[in-house]
Amino acid sequence: MAKALSYQVLKCGTSVGSNYEEADDGSSDRDTLAKRKIALFLTNAQDPVIDESDELVKILATLVNKHPDGK
Repeated sequence: MAKALSYQVLKCGTSVGSNYEEADDGSSDRDTLAKRKIALFLTNAQDPVIDESDELVKILATLVNKHPDGK
């Protein structure tokens, strides 16, 4: 599962340049902005998810570091 997900992330990550180039040909300023947001990937809607992910990483790192074998 992780391997398949990593391929998806790699594929979409390499499309950023193409999406940004496409934005230059937007039919209006609003269209250009919308296409650039696609290249950015993240919107305000993802902010809570990103924050939660960061918190989970901190919690897991703390647990690993506190484990007797974690050193």
